[in-house]
Amino acid sequence: MNPSIRLLTARRIFTHPLRNVLNPLMIVTNLNCLQPSIFNPVRTYATTQVKGAKPPITIHTLEGTYASALYSSSSQNNATLNDIEKSLSTIRQKVDSDVKLQHLLANPALSQVQRDEAVKALTEVGGGSADARKAVKNLLEIMTENGRLSHLAGVAGAFERIMRAHKGEIEVVVTSSQVLPLP
Repeated sequence: MNPSIRLLTARRIFTHPLRNVLNPLMIVTNLNCLQPSIFNPVRTYATTQVKGAKPPITIHTLEGTYASALYSSSSQNNATLNDIEKSLSTIRQKVDSDVKLQHLLANPALSQVQRDEAVKALTEVGGGSADARKAVKNLLEIMTENGRLSHLAGVAGAFERIMRAHKGEIEVVVTSSQVLPLP
């Protein structure tokens, strides 16, 4: 009689003859490949731990992901959110007006020291409360580690859109056949 291992699954029965196996560990390896749920019956899924509230709108871009994470991490305090919005707006204006800073942020070959200096300089430019500075600094550090500091203007714009939705503001375009007086 041929010794073999029989593995019963929902689909079919697998038979693995032992006489053709050179290494006994190969049986375990092959069985793991065939049916991993036998050896690991519980499969766990990754879950997110959301500290703060979900943003009022979802922006499905890379910049929107960073902006949503910043909003969620700081949503406990409205004053902090407003300070972060002002800080990012100030940083964005500084980046838009300074060509050297734009080239610095777009350079992927920066050393770690240069990246740290850039983050420190941008955090000082932003200003705001201590909580806002800490949140903006964390955002800039994460973006620097991931090599995405060049997306800073887009993140600031996405955060402004989230904050407008948070405040209940909407953007409208008025088309008129007559010239309207400015207030």
